[in-house]
Amino acid sequence: MENALLALLQAAGLAGASGHRAFIPALALGILHHVAAATAGGGDPTFALGPPFAWLADPVVMGVLGVLTLIEILAEMNPDAPEIVNLALKLPKLVSGFVVVAASVGQVSESWTLMAASGVLGAGTALTVDTLRADVKRTVDESLSDASDGHSTKIIGGAESIWAGVLATLAIWAPIVAGAGLLLLIGIWWGGRRAARAKFVPCPACNKDRHPEATACPHCKTTIAGPAPRGA
Repeated sequence: MENALLALLQAAGLAGASGHRAFIPALALGILHHVAAATAGGGDPTFALGPPFAWLADPVVMGVLGVLTLIEILAEMNPDAPEIVNLALKLPKLVSGFVVVAASVGQVSESWTLMAASGVLGAGTALTVDTLRADVKRTVDESLSDASDGHSTKIIGGAESIWAGVLATLAIWAPIVAGAGLLLLIGIWWGGRRAARAKFVPCPACNKDRHPEATACPHCKTTIAGPAPRGA
């Protein structure tokens, strides 16, 4: 039971890291595979990729993943990147979530059914984390933009890249801590949503909550008059 729980937390941590940065977790798996083999001292390594996913540790594949990681980091840190860039990165995150979770399960079991099922769950987890982290990032960025003179996007992007690498590593060596990290993200997201909802005001027509700066109610579509101009 304990091993199953740790495996679940490991998979969740890797998928969560993919939701932050698509290519860092796969690159981390390759690096950890080599590090564990080099430090095993002739014994069994503490971590090893199963045969179906040994290609992740191939130097050529790792080189490609390294270049893709750099491109993704630069794209995420660019405040002027078009929205299409963020949409384009969702597919790699979905694929990465599938691969890294299937790879972590593949070292324990050679059952393709199990690996495929785990991969699907990993893909879903990666996209869910991507949605949550985008919401959190937007909220934090809005609150820090003025104080950081517009550099908050780059700062948050760099910090998020570091966190993705740390989370992927923790998923292998300390899955319980990785699981706690994901819970922290959910807690921040939930708290941000609660704070945002607290600022909502009732619509004068239908009395349902709406954003205080909304020009039309999202529920009844009634146009809402803005505040009267000064001196009127």
